Amino acid sequence: MLQYLLSRVSTEEFAIYPVIMSLMVFSQIVFRFFTGGLSRFVVDAYAKGDFYRVSEITSSAFPMLLLGSTIFFVTGTLFGVNIDLFLNIGHEYVYIARIMFVLLIISFSLQMLCIPFKVGFDVKQKYVELNILNSFRDIFKVILIFCLLIFVGPSVIWIVVGTVIADVIHTAVVFYRSRALVPELRFSHALIRWKQATQIVSFGAWTTLGRLGALMYTTGATILLNLFGTPLDVTNFYLGSTLFRHINALIGFAALPLQPAITAMNSLNDHQRLKNTVLRGGRYATWIGLAVALPLAIFSEELITVYLGSEFLKSAIVLALFMAFFPFILPTFLLPMTAMAMFKVKEFYIVAFVAQLLGFLVMIYVTAGLNMGAIAVTACLFAVTAISQIFFFWPLCCRLVKISRSEVFWDLVYPGFLPAVAGSIVWIGFKVVYPPDSWLTLFAYGAAGGLVYLATLFAFSLNSQERRELRTVIDKTSLRLG
Repeated sequence: MLQYLLSRVSTEEFAIYPVIMSLMVFSQIVFRFFTGGLSRFVVDAYAKGDFYRVSEITSSAFPMLLLGSTIFFVTGTLFGVNIDLFLNIGHEYVYIARIMFVLLIISFSLQMLCIPFKVGFDVKQKYVELNILNSFRDIFKVILIFCLLIFVGPSVIWIVVGTVIADVIHTAVVFYRSRALVPELRFSHALIRWKQATQIVSFGAWTTLGRLGALMYTTGATILLNLFGTPLDVTNFYLGSTLFRHINALIGFAALPLQPAITAMNSLNDHQRLKNTVLRGGRYATWIGLAVALPLAIFSEELITVYLGSEFLKSAIVLALFMAFFPFILPTFLLPMTAMAMFKVKEFYIVAFVAQLLGFLVMIYVTAGLNMGAIAVTACLFAVTAISQIFFFWPLCCRLVKISRSEVFWDLVYPGFLPAVAGSIVWIGFKVVYPPDSWLTLFAYGAAGGLVYLATLFAFSLNSQERRELRTVIDKTSLRLG
């Protein structure tokens, strides 16, 4: 879709989309502030069989969300109507930008109102069903956008129109299905408890602080490039960061079912099991993430050339830098969940926010002071990420779940990174000897290195328990096939 659109619209028009989507991502701050602890409180009440309290929590949260969504809608609409006063948008594209922004404001406001009634999937742990619904939404969105682009005409506005229609339908379906799973997710004026509402907001305030920091030094970069860079800088940054966001989101979705389990382990003081889960989760996230990130980083230049052409080659460097984030963030991937389960959100998010704020200030200096573009901004993000992970997040993870340095190396670093080293040798060798120049060679080289990656993982990285579990799976599969 990006390839089709970039070949038919100007870079200036396409750059509107990543800038507006970056602004809309900040709406998550409003979501988090009002609902950061909502799911946790509902899951806890339902697990204890206190169904009346489930309705109390839902009823207490809804008035806050009604107020928040109303303020969000009014301020967002006013901003959208005057968007050209705040952002660097060409005069001929202001009307398109206004429509796109207001449509997204309407969609996000509706989604916000439905949040308390959509946690039924968390309560029942129906994450597979939720992911299926999400997949149907994404497929429908892509088909709808393609139809609009082909039959109406190429314009960046159709991405937003298709996204809004798909999101509204998806919200309605999830709302209905969630309440079917947990009928206690209902609103009653008589069940409003302002003390409960205050507790939800207090818990959500710390998660909001962390999310704000993360947004400042990721999506905030797009806004800075719009204000102080060029449309090509915005486009290169968007193209290079898109795969990072998708990979990170997919691993996050896969880890969602662990949040209730980690919370239960902490509540039952099952510290050894919690430690093993954090170590195993770090290994699995590292294995999955690096299997995709490394070939993308190594073949980034060839991939962008084959996909989009030489005009966007700088996005290849941005892509490679973003893929370099993963070796630092994946081993501690379960840290945020662990901090929330142990009520260590304050300890976790304050320092994270400070580090991310410093990174954002450095990006302002790089863009506004030095007039540097997408590559320099991404390099700043990488430096902030690497330093904060090494000197704060990794030590904090070890301290919370009582992991020793030897366990970090032998149970996380060594088994987690060994397949990556073996696979990288193969991928780099192909790149040096015969660089890929087509989709066929890119896939062939990726598959060849992937086989070495998997062989190393199964031969040297699995511990004894994982080998037993793998043999059990193989035996059961053989019996079914036999």
